Formats: sequence, C-alpha cells, structure tokens
Amino acid sequence: MPKLSDRSMEWSLSGLAVLVIVWIVCSAVLLGLWWLWAILTGLAIQIVAGGLIVRAWGKNYMARAEGT
Repeated sequence: MPKLSDRSMEWSLSGLAVLVIVWIVCSAVLLGLWWLWAILTGLAIQIVAGGLIVRAWGKNYMARAEGT
C-alpha cells in the first residue's frame, strides 16, 4: 500500500467524497437510476474506498509512531 501523509489522506478523503456526490447526482439525474439505488451505491463506494484510504494512512501513521 502507498504511504500517505496526513495531508494526502485529508485530500484523498475529500476528493472521494466529492466524487461520490457527483456519482449520486449523475446516476440519479442523468442516468435515470432509482435515487435510493444511487445513494446506496455511493455510500458503499465511500465506505469501501474510504476504509482503504484510512487503512493505508493508519499503517503509515503507526510506522511513524514506532520510529519515534
């Protein structure tokens, strides 16, 4: 997994949140998907991808904490 600094993690989660909001709006409005389905898939993407980002950051954080 890539090493993430604190700032990189913040930007990654913020960017992911923006992408998920865009996904929800586009899939519900432009693609005509059922709005609840669009929200549920967006939340699932946010939870899984956000979890992976936090996991990568946490591993790097713990490695930094052990080094001090």
